[in-house]
Amino acid sequence: MTQLLLSFCYAKPSGYVLARFDTRTNVFQWVDLRDVAGPVVGATGLCRLGEHYYAALQIRVPGTVGTLLAEIDRTGRVRRAARLAEVFDAHSLVPWHGELLIVSSGSNQVFAVDWQHDAAPRVRVFFEREPGADTLHMNSLQTFNGRVYLSLFGCKPGASWREARDGQILDLSAGGEVVRRGLRHPHSLFVDRATLLCLSSRDGSLVHVAGAPRGADRPLDGYVRGALAAGGNLFVGTSMPRTHSKSRGVSEAAHVATRSPPSAAEPRQDERSAHAGHAGGGCGLHIVDAATGVSDWLDLSPFGAELYDIAEWSGEGVCGERIDAMAERLRAVNAEFGELIGAVYRMRNQHGAVARMLREMMDAGCDMSSARGVLESLANDLPALPEWSYLHARMLLDGNSNGRSASDSRNAPAALPYLIAALDGGYDSFDVLHHLARLYDAAHDHRVADTHARRALSLAPPDASPHVIDELRRIVRPAQG
Repeated sequence: MTQLLLSFCYAKPSGYVLARFDTRTNVFQWVDLRDVAGPVVGATGLCRLGEHYYAALQIRVPGTVGTLLAEIDRTGRVRRAARLAEVFDAHSLVPWHGELLIVSSGSNQVFAVDWQHDAAPRVRVFFEREPGADTLHMNSLQTFNGRVYLSLFGCKPGASWREARDGQILDLSAGGEVVRRGLRHPHSLFVDRATLLCLSSRDGSLVHVAGAPRGADRPLDGYVRGALAAGGNLFVGTSMPRTHSKSRGVSEAAHVATRSPPSAAEPRQDERSAHAGHAGGGCGLHIVDAATGVSDWLDLSPFGAELYDIAEWSGEGVCGERIDAMAERLRAVNAEFGELIGAVYRMRNQHGAVARMLREMMDAGCDMSSARGVLESLANDLPALPEWSYLHARMLLDGNSNGRSASDSRNAPAALPYLIAALDGGYDSFDVLHHLARLYDAAHDHRVADTHARRALSLAPPDASPHVIDELRRIVRPAQG
């Protein structure tokens, strides 16, 4: 067996999230999602039920990640797709007694889906624990010896999942009994012959869960996720390190395995690494020979950043050229990039109009207390637009003045970095420099105050307040003779 169905989560550009791949010939072919309603930004769980394959597709909805369930026939064509409104941030899929079980990571639930031919899906809760939000990060499902198992990260120790260390495996057929715990990012429960295993993604190890014991498996490099044992081989996916939380959009330490990345000079033949130790942290696929333990690594980074799931493909053979699949995705990237630039330009103009309105309200002495929280959020949402940094600084300086000058405000130290950020961003140089000159003068840093005051005077508009001009001239230090 050499042909696989692959899913890529949190993918760019939209629509390029499912593919068939022949590991022997290196042929790669995208599953066409153009007829699926709405932009598809990723794919997660894969499974087969009867003659059809099923995929959980990620779509963006306000505040979270919504789910489309897609049915794929043996030709690789999507026959139908349906929105699962109850499922947020879907992860794994598994068939169970004629239904599909699907993990709703965003709500700490597992749903059972009955999707009869030419009928809408019927969805019911199969299992839940602390339902409502992603506090446990449930992810992978697997059936084994007539039971259903679920992996999860456990309680989040802080704002990020990065340091989660009490990952668990639950037996859902026993009401959610914990059968393993203390794991680091457990993913991808899978069956290899008579054994149920899972991946410990943070350290690349294979963890025994149930069934026949086996010898220790060699850890694999990279952030491992997605596993399949078939045809005498073990297939394990790897993903690029993350620099931002996908759910929160903020910077965080990357998901990187403890071993070193490959050397740029490491030779490869047919895009394969001779040893798993050279796989590094990129997006790719380990292929481990079950008999010998010898491992290759195939580079899939031209097709995505994060590989989520792997399923055996037994439909029509994969055809086409790898280079054609790469070019197809590149063309879509270029098209989407142009649309993104246009959207950013429109958003920038809209933000500028709102900022001008808020500044006019500040200049008129309006009560701005209701805008305080919004301005603080915008100014700290990096990379912040320079006008938000300036307006937040103004809010800080004006908020505690009570008739005193801005330089006397107790919030002056807090306002200073926002003024500097606004200046670095090129926003309204005269007004920003005026405030900086006043703050540094009040702090008795007369040299810096003098520099800012001179620059402000050189940029003073014709309608500048005479009072402000006089104040700046006072701050300028006399030239030393």
